[in-house]
Amino acid sequence: MENTKYRDSVFVDLFMKDVNAKENFLSLYNAIHNTKLKLSEVTIESEIINQTLYNYALKQRTA
Repeated sequence: MENTKYRDSVFVDLFMKDVNAKENFLSLYNAIHNTKLKLSEVTIESEIINQTLYNYALKQRTA
């Protein structure tokens, strides 16, 4: 479980808390979707989903 928290913290730091978080996210999006969107052309809002899939899977294993 510690490794999961470490990977999560890296993702959160890079795409949510970093001063360049929006640019980082848009760069990732552009790389995945082979686009060249610019930050001035889009609106990016951060959303936090609290371990929804992980918690569901954990409940299924312990039930």
